[in-house]
Amino acid sequence: MYFSNYTDLEIGAKELWPFLVEIENIKQWNTLLLDFKPVSEGPLRKGFIGAFFIEEKISKTWYQTEILSWEENKSMSFALSDGNLGKQALSLEYHIQSLSKNSVRLKVKTSWKAVGIKWKLAEPILKQFTQRVIQNSLQQLKQLISKLPK
Repeated sequence: MYFSNYTDLEIGAKELWPFLVEIENIKQWNTLLLDFKPVSEGPLRKGFIGAFFIEEKISKTWYQTEILSWEENKSMSFALSDGNLGKQALSLEYHIQSLSKNSVRLKVKTSWKAVGIKWKLAEPILKQFTQRVIQNSLQQLKQLISKLPK
């Protein structure tokens, strides 16, 4: 199962990238993220492992995170596991499409595979929750970008 959404932003791809990969910037627009702790050393890249501390509606949970793909200023994807997901992995992808020199379309896709009866039953709730979080986060990001000096 997957959910995708996008938003158009008045910013160039190179200027948007730090908002997607620098934790202090992500905290300004991601409606769930509280903290991030690196496990790998060095800069973010494919194979980098860390842990996101996320506040969900009823709990605060750590999720192991591994970057699956990385193309600077263009796209990245990562998998979340453990926490409330158990070993179940949820993946998140960001793709930046340039519309003009100072305008991009940011596409976000979340996907997961429902394994076992518990996950199949929870899937509609998870999809609805994920849709709301992505929509709210993209709105927050758009507001943040709109306040930047031109």
